[in-house]
Amino acid sequence: MAPIQRYVVAVICMILVLAEALPAAGKPADASANSLSADSLPSYHFNSDQLIVPAALIAVGGFCASNGWFRKHIDRSVDHAMGSSHQWHSADYLEFVPLAAGIGLGCVGIPSGYRLADRVLLAATSFVVLEAITQPFKRIAGRSRPDMSDCHSFPSGHTATAFAGAELCRIAYGTAYGAGAYALATSVAAMRLAGRHHWLTDCMAGAGIGILSTRIAMWLLPWERRLFNLDKGSTTARHSEGRQFSIIPQVSADGAAIAAVAVF
Repeated sequence: MAPIQRYVVAVICMILVLAEALPAAGKPADASANSLSADSLPSYHFNSDQLIVPAALIAVGGFCASNGWFRKHIDRSVDHAMGSSHQWHSADYLEFVPLAAGIGLGCVGIPSGYRLADRVLLAATSFVVLEAITQPFKRIAGRSRPDMSDCHSFPSGHTATAFAGAELCRIAYGTAYGAGAYALATSVAAMRLAGRHHWLTDCMAGAGIGILSTRIAMWLLPWERRLFNLDKGSTTARHSEGRQFSIIPQVSADGAAIAAVAVF
């Protein structure tokens, strides 16, 4: 899928966020039981242990992709074993299914600790982060695809998108739904290998980037909730007042100035 089409997905996600957030901005803080404040969100603070799995996948994929022996004996062997003339274009659409499930399962009655606006924020942020990582690296690495169609093979953006959605499903709905999403994400990676669009190491690094992107989105969620004024149930003054912007004129013997103060 062309990069411009992939960015359209992020724009749609942000439109959905604004559709949820803007009506809330004009309402007073609601402290009822139906409100969901930042303090009531499931805890997901930064922990270095959360970097182990994605960092290992990215490091191993990157190292092996630059290692001549691995490229010759492993990457090419996997390509010979799995590669086919079929293009597996269905992966262009299946890559977004885990992200869509991460947003939509809660809308059909699946319990989640995150409401719709939070899930959309997580999906949109993770997608933007993974695109910001994968697209520059594709140009920097300049690795040829197995089918020689271009030099943007490393890392796999399809795999990153699918694994970002799988991690979102695991966090939002638990291990059982996460396992199903991870199985689908692995299938997307297999399709990219079978279609000879990527090497094994491309998919390993892509999986790590996808998982890392969703975890970064989780770490950013409290800040984004304040930015979009979604902390409707918070009891703190900053949350209840929402966003403020003030312009303060200043006059002194040396001249005049204007100071702007923004509070989120």
